Amino acid sequence: MHSPPRSPDPDRHMPSIHNIDLEIIPVENHPGRRLLRVSYDLTAEPNDDFVGTEISETIRVHGRDLHDAPVDANSKPLAIGKAVFTVAEGTSSRTFEERVDRVSLDVEQDWWSTGMGGEVQPIAEWADHIVAEIELTHNEHLVDRATTSVVTGSWGALGAD
Repeated sequence: MHSPPRSPDPDRHMPSIHNIDLEIIPVENHPGRRLLRVSYDLTAEPNDDFVGTEISETIRVHGRDLHDAPVDANSKPLAIGKAVFTVAEGTSSRTFEERVDRVSLDVEQDWWSTGMGGEVQPIAEWADHIVAEIELTHNEHLVDRATTSVVTGSWGALGAD
């Protein structure tokens, strides 16, 4: 993943990301769907140079390979959120949400077999590990970056969240 350069002036006061969280929530009355929710607080001090400035937010939710399965995790993003917002003094809360198909959260290859009629039969379901990365930029310079803790579950055909 390409990372933008940090702001060239190390004396600039920059907003910072705190209290990051990734949740995977069942969607009521939709057993095949899950809500991905990424939340965090952004803190800007009164003397922060970015107060009143628009910054770009990119959030990528993807698999994290913990080397606990016979195949590598798929690193293709499960969801990408992009937004532009104005930095406010103090602490402000930010949230990104996206509904996804439950099976798309299985970021590692599962083992399957076929029955006598050619039907697919699950053999094993791996626990999958998912993280969200938050990146804030201004004029293509990095303001701050954070990664959530790993959320582990098994969301596919045999999964029990």
